[in-house]
Amino acid sequence: MFPIKSLLKILTLTCDESSRLVSDGFERGLTRTELAALRLHLLSCTGCKRMRRQLDFLHRLHQPSGPGLPTLKTALSPDARRRIEQALRQQ
Repeated sequence: MFPIKSLLKILTLTCDESSRLVSDGFERGLTRTELAALRLHLLSCTGCKRMRRQLDFLHRLHQPSGPGLPTLKTALSPDARRRIEQALRQQ
């Protein structure tokens, strides 16, 4: 079962936190608490559901559809990737 602190997180997830979790979910596995909070939030928030579908579409769009096709990760230089990651963290 979830501890009280985790239950509060699940029940009080904001749209900003939800969008961050959706984005993070493409890069890493989400914890049980994060998944529960996100699923509960998406049940009641049509805006976040729409944003999740849009990000999912963009993520699938950047997946290679055949051998030798570049992915977003291989198309960027390490320096460009670092600059983008730093800019996103500063927001």
